[in-house]
Amino acid sequence: MAQDPARIDDLAEPFVALYQRAEMYLIEVIRRALIKTGESPTWAEAQLLAIRQERGNIEGMASVLHKRLPTMWRDAVEIAWTRGQLDAEKEVISIPQNMVPNPQAITTLNTQTVFALTAEAMDIMTPVHQNILRATDDVWRKIAAEAAGYTVTGVMTPQQAAQRAFTRICREGIPFFTDKAGRKWGLDTYAEMAVRTVTNNALIAGHTQTLQEHGIDLVVVSSHKNPAPQCAPYERKILSLGRYPAGTRAIGDNIVNIAATLSEAKANGFRHPNCRHQYSAYVPGFTKIDTVKYTGDDSGYKATQKQRYLERQIRASKRMEAAAIDERDVRAARQRKNAYQAKLRSHVAEHDLPRRRHREQVRKPASGVVGLSFDD
Repeated sequence: MAQDPARIDDLAEPFVALYQRAEMYLIEVIRRALIKTGESPTWAEAQLLAIRQERGNIEGMASVLHKRLPTMWRDAVEIAWTRGQLDAEKEVISIPQNMVPNPQAITTLNTQTVFALTAEAMDIMTPVHQNILRATDDVWRKIAAEAAGYTVTGVMTPQQAAQRAFTRICREGIPFFTDKAGRKWGLDTYAEMAVRTVTNNALIAGHTQTLQEHGIDLVVVSSHKNPAPQCAPYERKILSLGRYPAGTRAIGDNIVNIAATLSEAKANGFRHPNCRHQYSAYVPGFTKIDTVKYTGDDSGYKATQKQRYLERQIRASKRMEAAAIDERDVRAARQRKNAYQAKLRSHVAEHDLPRRRHREQVRKPASGVVGLSFDD
């Protein structure tokens, strides 16, 4: 069995669900504050006070997230590492024993790697947890500032203006975290990116160590429909796990063209968080490679990116519905959701893409903070 990134898809689900519930809870906190202040004559002050009265709940939620994560991350990393190991063992079994340099190798779980990857994950997510309260305050200030602009003309009440601002922010995605590149992330999207990155690295580590202990250094990359541009150049190419540099090499009685080391390919974007490429053991003189070349056509990849855009808009519509105060806004959000679902159905049919309904979902908000479980 090739080393398959789809094998870790299920590991992201608990994290995404957890952070989606957290994000929806924060939307509910802001919505409650909007309802509470109503049409107060000093609405801006009343709104800020209302959100600050929720401070304990927000801090409690962030604390629960931070306490739950180490165990979740360690378990996910161990599972991903072990799956990579088992994938490699299955590949080795399929190779004639006389062609495996060290057929009797026994690989054990690398606890140092697991610890390092778990620590890396916590380093990624800790700033997010620490920023939740500040980000919520920032969202509230943006609502107040935008609403003040709407009410200058007198065509909207303060609450109507605040609702309109809140709806827009929910549509665009509440920016709970901004990374070093200036990209703004929601809680769930950042968590999904983080868990895919870390478990992907664990899967690779388990697979790589196992092959190396069997004396195998070369791997061949798979190909699939709609590759990302940064991955396409490596399709059907041979990579070294570290022993050989790129170039044409004489290995035994065979001439092998090595495109890059695995580390170099990853540095160029290969095996990004949503990558679907596999790679498996390559044994010179035994492994056969399909020689079809990359054409440079990225239209299929662009179609998958548009699919993700439509999925994000469906999720945005559901956030807008959760943020709505009156029935008119609820209806508007549902109409928007239905329109984007229709566009998505048409798009996946036109481009023969699989419908991934889990990417259109948002979870219900967590209920309560004391003893917060985020369970279904």
